[in-house]
Amino acid sequence: MDICQLNIGATEIRLKHNDNLEVDGKEADGIKDGDGPVDALYKAVSAALVPFYPVIEEIHLTDYKVRVVNPQDGTAAKVRVFIQFQDKAGNAWTTVGVDENIIEASWRALVDAIEYKLLKN
Repeated sequence: MDICQLNIGATEIRLKHNDNLEVDGKEADGIKDGDGPVDALYKAVSAALVPFYPVIEEIHLTDYKVRVVNPQDGTAAKVRVFIQFQDKAGNAWTTVGVDENIIEASWRALVDAIEYKLLKN
């Protein structure tokens, strides 16, 4: 079973429950060290995509914010994740992901940020 799936053009990426990434049916090591789960996820996705899209090496995460959407729901509340990226030319953009699961919300924001950069090039 897959945790998350991303399609960029004809390239399909799946994050699997065994912490591996699959890019166009080929497994890539999804285990990366990071300063927390979101950083590790970003590093794993970047490492898997760079052979297909080298421009991804030009971007880096500059800010990460989480806001609770409906605090009255306690631990079942949705969160809104804002992730800001910047490329080496100094262009900055922010993407948003929303879900009850902070990792899923972060994944959605990361995917949007990567897709944005690829579409701008």
